[in-house]
Amino acid sequence: MDGNGFSHVIAFALIANESEVMFSQIFKTFKAYNASWNSIKTFMIDKDMSEVTTLEQNFPNSFCETCLFHVKKAFKKKVADLSCTTDVKRKISVYLNTLCHSRDQSIYEKQKQLLLSLDECFAEYFLNNWDHIRDRWVFYKRVTHLNFGDTTNNRIESYHQKLKSVITHPIDLHQCLEKIFF
Repeated sequence: MDGNGFSHVIAFALIANESEVMFSQIFKTFKAYNASWNSIKTFMIDKDMSEVTTLEQNFPNSFCETCLFHVKKAFKKKVADLSCTTDVKRKISVYLNTLCHSRDQSIYEKQKQLLLSLDECFAEYFLNNWDHIRDRWVFYKRVTHLNFGDTTNNRIESYHQKLKSVITHPIDLHQCLEKIFF
């Protein structure tokens, strides 16, 4: 996204799978054809750890943020699967939302302690999967990185939806290209 809030697609890649090897090859190819690749400051991702790992390896001066939409979607799914009362699930959801939008560390820490006291299973999940990467999804940490105030990758997801509407899975490469371009 540029300083005016407009998105610009700079590359698309059709890949066979979402493995670290595949991502690494795509990123190396991208860098080979884009001399200013080292100027990229931020990537918006949806928490695919193989993608994060290869982005960090290939773009060491860039930062990976996690799409807030995908963060909240993951939280919602996990909360729905908990075997606790509806009231506890509601409280967990409220605390998670507050954590996402925390404006400073003290608010984050206070809400985190309240959250962790509600359900032991969720507390373990949260500490193992989210707390240590808070700089990727919590407001007060995200604002320290160049992102033009954007919190989601929904712009690119809209392109994905359009492609998925014409591409069936599985499909041969030549058929895929034919459907996209003709």
